[in-house]
Amino acid sequence: MKRFDKIAVVDELDNITDSAKEEIRKLSKSPVSFPGSLPGSDGDMMKSMVDADCILLSWRGEITRKVLDNCPNVRYIGLAATMTQNVPVEEIARRSIVLKNVSNYSGEATAEYIFLQLLLFARGKCDYKWRDEACELNGKTIGIIGLGDVGGHVALRALGFNMRVLYHQRRRNAEFEARGLIYVPLEELLQKSDVISVHVPTNTHLLHGKEFGLIKEGAVLVNTAVGKIFDPADFAEWIRKGKNFAIFDTVAETSGIKGYKNVVVGDQEAWKTQESRERLSRKFLENMKNYLDGE
Repeated sequence: MKRFDKIAVVDELDNITDSAKEEIRKLSKSPVSFPGSLPGSDGDMMKSMVDADCILLSWRGEITRKVLDNCPNVRYIGLAATMTQNVPVEEIARRSIVLKNVSNYSGEATAEYIFLQLLLFARGKCDYKWRDEACELNGKTIGIIGLGDVGGHVALRALGFNMRVLYHQRRRNAEFEARGLIYVPLEELLQKSDVISVHVPTNTHLLHGKEFGLIKEGAVLVNTAVGKIFDPADFAEWIRKGKNFAIFDTVAETSGIKGYKNVVVGDQEAWKTQESRERLSRKFLENMKNYLDGE
């Protein structure tokens, strides 16, 4: 079996399974340790990586150009995540280092979490009641911004609840439109949706004061995107008006918005289930093994 000379792990990789970590150890000629937290500085990171030819990290970890300068043997970087904003992609390519991330592993879990929260809202089975009395999702309009892995699974579940599904993204999706989704400009989606579910790349600043002003009163904004998609001041002005609601995942940027009466911040990462961790782990390991096999 082909192996790396030394695998260095940036962070604890708590999003993959313990069995996957054991498999990773088998892919290294040198012992592999999994930190219990993020490194305190680039200097701390470089000490453990100086001789490594493989670096692994999750979305929480970060690699800088300075780290790469001091790790000349690196030829493979594996991300146990989809997002690549925490690594210098262009610099990695310039050095002919192979970078592999993982996609399409969390859509099922995140979509189920979203509809769990929406059902609790609709029936008033939580601290907040969406309408004056229990209501149905049936017949309501949901607007989905971004039809990637998560947005696509949200769309399928919305159709199952007989919701009217609007969507917006850069490119239209003929397959989903054949299923009944309706493409609309962003402004129209915000004006017509009872529920707005956002699924965009990390730190895509999507909603400003103008966009919040278009959202109908009594709507629910669902944000499971990583990072900041709006300015907290614009959000605060919107959430204080009328009977508006917002649901956030723990990985979403929530600084400056907690404490508002109609905002729910989940106590768990929406994507994180046994099945999604297994999917992520399997694909993460496949990336490493395929590289070693020259694929």
